[in-house]
Amino acid sequence: MRDRRSLLLVIAVVAAVALAFWPASPGSARVTFLTNQGTVQVPVEVADSPEERQVGLMFRSGLEGGMLFIFERDQPLSFWMKNTRIPLDIIFINSSLQVVSIQEAVPCDADPCPPYPSAAPARYVVEVNAGFAGAQGVQAGDHIRIEGVALP
Repeated sequence: MRDRRSLLLVIAVVAAVALAFWPASPGSARVTFLTNQGTVQVPVEVADSPEERQVGLMFRSGLEGGMLFIFERDQPLSFWMKNTRIPLDIIFINSSLQVVSIQEAVPCDADPCPPYPSAAPARYVVEVNAGFAGAQGVQAGDHIRIEGVALP
């Protein structure tokens, strides 16, 4: 009986650790953009640790949905496209969930790569395929909702 409890405990610990480090799949979290043209939902992967934010979408050849980067507080942010193979729209959002700026970013293999800064302090960043913001009417001043993510 004791061996069975020990085995169950080990399985539970392994499962908890795996879930903690397993990347979020698109669809488990989503961002909804509230624009003048209506609403549009985007399934997102979440990057909320320094390591996940540093890697972001590097070395990927495609993107379904988007990636949500979560920071601790509003601050000036700047992204770069080093080793990122996908042209992106980088949407900077403050802690009031308002879009503060959008940058159109292109892949970069050079060193150094150009920075893509926020126009104002931001706490969240959503990266989506290039052209998304224009096609969906997303612009500075719009608001978003974040669902399926425990926000700090």
